[in-house]
Amino acid sequence: MILIVALNLFVHKTAIVDGIEINGVNNIQDYRLVVGESAVYSAYMIKLLQGEPYVLGIAGGIGGRYIKNFMDKSRIKCDLLWKDSETRSELKIIDSINMTETTFIDDNFIFDDKDMKNLKHKIQNNIKDANTVLISSKTVPDGATIKIIEDIIFISKLNNQKVVTSLSGIELRKSLELHPYGVVINSNDLTELEIEDTDEDKNLFDALRTIAATYKVKYLVYDNNQNKNIFLISKNKICSAKYGKFAKELDVTASKDLIAGALALGVSRKYEMEKMTKLLGAVKGSTQYSNYPQICQRRDIDELYHKMKLVEMYNSQEK
Repeated sequence: MILIVALNLFVHKTAIVDGIEINGVNNIQDYRLVVGESAVYSAYMIKLLQGEPYVLGIAGGIGGRYIKNFMDKSRIKCDLLWKDSETRSELKIIDSINMTETTFIDDNFIFDDKDMKNLKHKIQNNIKDANTVLISSKTVPDGATIKIIEDIIFISKLNNQKVVTSLSGIELRKSLELHPYGVVINSNDLTELEIEDTDEDKNLFDALRTIAATYKVKYLVYDNNQNKNIFLISKNKICSAKYGKFAKELDVTASKDLIAGALALGVSRKYEMEKMTKLLGAVKGSTQYSNYPQICQRRDIDELYHKMKLVEMYNSQEK
């Protein structure tokens, strides 16, 4: 089992109106509710690849019930703590006549000490049944999740579990000091890591490999959306797989979480670095968010896996 701790559950809402009237009544012509980028997609990918995810998290309100229903339909096992307040959400209102987009962010979902204590208790009750732990979060303004992330990593290591993280901001930087086994980042995370996003690949890879070595990270995944390439970096080797020519949608907001799920599965199954790199590239290349809720098909991943060209960096070997 792969135990997933989801600290950033939220939903995206989109409403389309024909000519918005300020201070007036507006009829919604179309409405869409989807799960926002979060560890739910990591669990979705693990389940799709015939793994066994188990999601722990905190949710509430209509958005929380929608997320729970999504996981139930996907046959993803979960145990969520419930609060009276509404799960974080983003509401986008699109005016189809004036071609404007207005976004409202509801970010008032707060974790308190009791929530953290109860979540920690659930983790302790389930961690012995897992062989890998995945921690996912987007930075919370008050940094409330940093302590629970530290606790999860500490508990996991006490139970000899390998930890994979999909974090951002200060949470990413702080977690590196605790030496997770695997880390997923993209170009948006480079600033936090004080790495220049440069066209000089060697300089970038040297910096990333230094991070992997300094913080004793076994696998560091870097998704370069600009070059449409995914890299798996270890202390002694870098492998890459170019997914660009296969990808139908390159701006998938949930792709970091999908990649994290694939990495956690690879770690759980003890895949070799080369096999894991091709799997990560196939996952990214086969994702179609416009097909939500079935954003990816197993057969597409299998097909792309065999087409994916693997390159080992610096020694010009190709597999």
